[in-house]
Amino acid sequence: MEGAMMKNLLTFLILLCLSAMLRSQSSYLLHHMPWVPQSMHSNPAVRPEFKGYVGFPALSGLYFEYNHGLALDDVFQKDGDSLLFDPGFMISNLKEHNRLDLALDEELFSFGFSLRNDIFLHFSATEKFRTRFAYPRNLLEFLWKGNGAFLGEERDLSGLGIEALSYSELAAGVSFPFGRDLVFGGRLKYLAGRAYASAEANAFSIYTDPQDYSIRVSSGMESYSAGADILIGDEFDANLEPPVFGSANMGLAVDLAACWALDSLITVSAGLTDLGYIRWETHARRHYVKEGSYEFSGLELGDMFGDTDGAFDEQLQDIADTLEQIFDLQEENGAFTRMMRPGMFVSGEYRLGSKTIAGGLIRAEMFNSALQPSASLSLHHRLGKVMSVSANYTYKNHAFSNIGAGVVFKFGPVQLYMLSDNILGPMVPGQLRMVNFQLGLNFRFGKYQPVVAAEESPAEAVPATPVVEP
Repeated sequence: MEGAMMKNLLTFLILLCLSAMLRSQSSYLLHHMPWVPQSMHSNPAVRPEFKGYVGFPALSGLYFEYNHGLALDDVFQKDGDSLLFDPGFMISNLKEHNRLDLALDEELFSFGFSLRNDIFLHFSATEKFRTRFAYPRNLLEFLWKGNGAFLGEERDLSGLGIEALSYSELAAGVSFPFGRDLVFGGRLKYLAGRAYASAEANAFSIYTDPQDYSIRVSSGMESYSAGADILIGDEFDANLEPPVFGSANMGLAVDLAACWALDSLITVSAGLTDLGYIRWETHARRHYVKEGSYEFSGLELGDMFGDTDGAFDEQLQDIADTLEQIFDLQEENGAFTRMMRPGMFVSGEYRLGSKTIAGGLIRAEMFNSALQPSASLSLHHRLGKVMSVSANYTYKNHAFSNIGAGVVFKFGPVQLYMLSDNILGPMVPGQLRMVNFQLGLNFRFGKYQPVVAAEESPAEAVPATPVVEP
């Protein structure tokens, strides 16, 4: 009976989580598009192929991403015309460590212009929202099968964590040449936090003794919140009053990159992103449970029947008191500093003619003390003077089935771009593990002519970045 109740509870929690997920950075394609101004957000060392630009207010850069290593076909099984939910089947399709990502960006304004000596300055203001949930397969497996399936095993259930933050970003960037073949770039970002919440189980394991079936639980937990007045205790309360921009929760971050033209056909780049922090002060609060261990040897069920002296109730109360003493939830008020998620990238581009380039990109990001890698291959081609098309193949979050496409239109100074790293996902919803899109509207002015190249003969000139643009 207890095992059946546990399975029913787990089934309910999983369905609840999935429904919440489905209600709900930049495209990998954009990294290799120096003819789109927002490519400088992905690679600060890109030298754009125009003299200046102005982004359409609030519409120059919209980005959304949902990413989860689990698809619907990994959760439901077909039975004729019906779909059956089997938690055991779903758990078998999980990786050892799993995560769910959700991101939303809105660029409020942006502009940039060239200076003498090939220097390009650019500025932007963006509202950003990020959330990430990490969970181990061992946790769901233990809840589904029960402790009887793991007698004599220490089940490591750590790796459970969640982080969500919302903040504003004011950025100023520059790219400049160094000699004939190198371009350096960077972005200094002033950050204003709006709301933050995180929780992490830093030590969580369960052991069942094969002799007497006693259970030993070891655990510790830590959580932070700021920007919203969140109280956790006998009652839960949340007062969502995020601070106005510039009032508190300030931080700084920097992006750094370099681009090297090996010859007239091959260009390589490398960089670091989001090296920085936010100092959270408004309603800043920390909750934590110190690492502890509790051994449960069972209950005297005989006391439950005909219990006139309240012996069984005393057993339950003793267990509750012991748990409260060992896993005592503590609270601290005070400002704290949280580092941004640092990232890195290495990329390369190869010219396949005057109208086509091929690109490769490897990214990595730190979360929950683990490195999260991803990779992409892309192809970009110009069709006439008003249109360019792109396609890519991306691996991210254990998913290999991401095929993307993008299109850029240019009518005079007006540029419209629409990109997605997974266009097949919505067409095959059962295999959907990642969906993202990015679109925007810019006004571009002038055509960039490298000063270094203009001073050399055409045979000697080496472009800092490939040119495939309307």
